[in-house]
Amino acid sequence: RLLDALSDRERSDAALAYVVALGQTHVRAIAARLGDSDPFVREQIATALGFIGGAEAIAALKGAGGESDPNVGKTISLALLRLTRTRVPTK
Repeated sequence: RLLDALSDRERSDAALAYVVALGQTHVRAIAARLGDSDPFVREQIATALGFIGGAEAIAALKGAGGESDPNVGKTISLALLRLTRTRVPTK
């Protein structure tokens, strides 16, 4: 139900926060929704995976690289950038 709430634009922000909070143990189920018919849901899923992180999230995002919707494609790219960028040590 939580993933279904991502399609409700009035509840999607709250649902996204819960998905991110619970996500590390449910990455496979979350990533499966990258194939949802609704581009808004796919965009929310990509955002969530970008915050959840981990090898499984990165693999799912890379696997969705052929996204047809430009907004979703941009979100996937940003999520991958967030997860794969090299961290610069601070002094």
